[in-house]
Amino acid sequence: MNNVTLTTTSYQFILVPHSWQDRRAPKTVRVYAPSVEPEMEMPPFGRKGENADNDKAWRDYNREELRLMREELELALKEAKAEAAVRDEGVWAPVIEALEMKLRFSRKAGCSCPCSPGFIGTHRVYLSGAGALDQISVGRRPAPEPEAPARTFTMADFVLMGNNN
Repeated sequence: MNNVTLTTTSYQFILVPHSWQDRRAPKTVRVYAPSVEPEMEMPPFGRKGENADNDKAWRDYNREELRLMREELELALKEAKAEAAVRDEGVWAPVIEALEMKLRFSRKAGCSCPCSPGFIGTHRVYLSGAGALDQISVGRRPAPEPEAPARTFTMADFVLMGNNN
């Protein structure tokens, strides 16, 4: 089965069903939140343990980043619930179930290196007709671009073919 994309006013949810050709099925769903930049300045890079003040600055920065990601997921959950109330509730059920469960943050949610930080759920989530979901990616939808005002033309705007001399 292919990925399923659901959208609300502000968010896009991409549901990735498990491919049964891959035997390494995760036992729980992964939820990837929109990346959020804290308003505080990012501390300088360095080795952990070399500078206690820098280590504390990184802990504070990471804590704030995590708080903002959880806040984004809460807002996305509210929009998903509102959308489920108006539209087909069954389609939104796995999204709501995944976002309501206790989610544990992991820098290595997707693989063994820190390339895919995300949240790990407490159990599997199932999509009707597709089976278990491997992951749900939540992203912010870009604001729609304003439409250009309609242009009106006058006869002076047109160049007549016979009068090119």
